[in-house]
Amino acid sequence: MSSTALKKMSAERKEEEEEEENKKKKTTAPGLTIHSEVPYTEEEKTCLLEQLVALSQEQQEGQHDDDDKWTRTTVPLLVSMLEKVLQLAADNYEDENNNNNNNNNNNISNSAGTTTTAATNQTPKGGGATTLAAKPLSKMECFLEENDYIIEQMQQQQRPFFTLPRLLEILADPFIYNRDAAGKLRGGKLQAALRRCVLVSYPLLTVQWPFTSEVNPL
Repeated sequence: MSSTALKKMSAERKEEEEEEENKKKKTTAPGLTIHSEVPYTEEEKTCLLEQLVALSQEQQEGQHDDDDKWTRTTVPLLVSMLEKVLQLAADNYEDENNNNNNNNNNNISNSAGTTTTAATNQTPKGGGATTLAAKPLSKMECFLEENDYIIEQMQQQQRPFFTLPRLLEILADPFIYNRDAAGKLRGGKLQAALRRCVLVSYPLLTVQWPFTSEVNPL
């Protein structure tokens, strides 16, 4: 075989190896894997991996996702993933609350005898009607309201924001930095981490302010 043919074969092999390497870069995120306990669809997993890889490439090449693709495709998938991770946070927060409530109930039952006697002796005279105050929201209800608020704000994101890398890291593995000493997921801590990522970058100028509106000349 001639030296020219050998050089051609060597160049073709090198080209194939480079192409294979580029494919690997596009399908794997550097240093991160998606946690199996988060119930993402295949489309959501693909989107998350693409965003993680794209951010790494942007840092190296200065490229940016176009706004149209971001609002039309990426944001809805990120919102869907955010809903699932916030639900995971709510499920674990409910467990935390149940444990705390059980401890509180035990403390209350220990002193029930004295408190009921005191309350009976202090019953006001007369049978006048009393107005009951509105029942305050429970901790769990407040937690779920906060989840809804975070999701609403995420839906308003008009372009990739500066805390997006951290948000993607949490979506990929919500457990990594949000466990207690026993290894259990802390729902309140996870929600707070997601809240910071979304609300710190919330676009303030999504509506036109009165002082920026155009004034017609007289």
